[in-house]
Amino acid sequence: MKKYKSDYLAIITVILMCITTLAGILSMDFTHKYEVINQYGHTVEMYGYGIYAHDTYFSAPISIGTDYCVLFVIVPMFLFIFWQYRKTRSKVAELKLISMYAITFYYAASIAFGITFNRLFLIYMILFTCSLFGMFYHIYHLKWDKCITYTKGIQKFLIISGIALYVAWFPDIVPSMLTGKTLPLIGVYTTMITYVLDMGIISPLCFVTLFLLQKKKPLGTLLWAIMVRACIIVGIMMLPQTICQFASGFEVPLPALLTKSCSFVLLGIFACLFQNRMYRELGGSPFKQQFDQEMETFIQIIPATNEACSKEEIKSLPKSLQKYCEYIGLEGFPKYPVVNAFFKDTNFVFDDESGKIISMDYDLWLTNPIPYRKAYCGSSMYGIPFEGMDYMTEDKKGGMKGIFARVIPLFNVTSEQGYCAGIISWFIESIVLNPSVLFSEFVSYEEMDEQHLKVTISYQGISGTGILTLNEKGEITEFYSDERQTGKVDGEERLIGWRCECSNYEYIHSIRYPKEIKAIKVYPDKEIVYFDADQISVSYRNNFLK
Repeated sequence: MKKYKSDYLAIITVILMCITTLAGILSMDFTHKYEVINQYGHTVEMYGYGIYAHDTYFSAPISIGTDYCVLFVIVPMFLFIFWQYRKTRSKVAELKLISMYAITFYYAASIAFGITFNRLFLIYMILFTCSLFGMFYHIYHLKWDKCITYTKGIQKFLIISGIALYVAWFPDIVPSMLTGKTLPLIGVYTTMITYVLDMGIISPLCFVTLFLLQKKKPLGTLLWAIMVRACIIVGIMMLPQTICQFASGFEVPLPALLTKSCSFVLLGIFACLFQNRMYRELGGSPFKQQFDQEMETFIQIIPATNEACSKEEIKSLPKSLQKYCEYIGLEGFPKYPVVNAFFKDTNFVFDDESGKIISMDYDLWLTNPIPYRKAYCGSSMYGIPFEGMDYMTEDKKGGMKGIFARVIPLFNVTSEQGYCAGIISWFIESIVLNPSVLFSEFVSYEEMDEQHLKVTISYQGISGTGILTLNEKGEITEFYSDERQTGKVDGEERLIGWRCECSNYEYIHSIRYPKEIKAIKVYPDKEIVYFDADQISVSYRNNFLK
């Protein structure tokens, strides 16, 4: 992988984080506290050991808890995202890297301005500089131009987050202002840097982000990526901070624990869900990026064509299909070699026995006239990403692959039965989304009556058959096959029925195609609609080799 000058900035940032956090963790010894009189005339307990020797006994354990979080959570996360960015140089990977620089900048600002001057001050300052300009460099380089979908959930989260910071810190500040006294835990400091960062920057930024997302401005998505990442990290950070405070013997009042620690942890959990949804929408998973790259490489070898569907070809089809061609307006439609269909927020039954339904995005690619299909599905379970891929191999196998939490392989199975299922799916998906496939040499028809056809798809010695049903208007409404799907019947895996239903035809791209597609498993005693899509977008590709 080629190195860029900005990569060295990231490496320096990581090294400096390791130095500052290790120095803090090695300062963990709660037996050296002593008392001083601060500038306000109050008696203050000081920590008395290590790099935090001249910080208060209240703030030092919090700083040590922060160091644990930075070293064991933020540093590995930064390195992993930096590795993703170096590998792909994709916009989404760079967006993630910007969010990590923002987190590092918040940490650097906290220690540079909030920790009593010590021997690591220059390290703090350099880390502050590297994280700030690293973030600025990538924001300038990225030129982000995408907007995520704005939802009521995002609106409520940003409003609650923006208000929560004031709720957390105002009870400390307002009484002091009214009485003219210093802050209760001011210690030896002149101000509390956390108050300034949270209420002066983060909280207003929540409402700025909300406004930009409402206006569909790309900057809103960039800030949203930073905000959710920050909330996740703060939620995680509260745990080691609270543990270190308890270990030091400092008594945390229950109201403070509820309004500060617990509220931030809860916000972090919701932020994790929002972040997963955002990157799923943006296609930010390494698995999805690999899928996209493989598809772009594959389709480059497919020849372009300037042919269109002719009246003579249509007349060569069975009468019911001629009626279908007339209904959708196929005459003159280009014979596109590739179609890409995207099924958004599709209801998918993850488990037949429990009936558990998940929402899934399904990215499907189909070729013409050769039977080939490949699809990526992205979803999540309990906030953790789940991804899969359906594919056909050159050795006449059909495969399914599953990835959990973006990096953990769950399964990767292939079989000849899977290949048969693939060519059957290819047929019904193609004739409704890219209907010039009707003329493919690998497809044959046998008329049963005016509204039913037996269809056989044969390729590379493997065949699949099914019954195609059309209504009086000429719409393809159903395709049934008992050769495609397998399922457990009486505890054994065997072939079961499979049906695809199409409805709600609309004119798009100068032809009609269905806006609702369902896939149904037909057991001897029940039927399960396991794929139910009503948000379908289709694009055609014909810009390859001339």
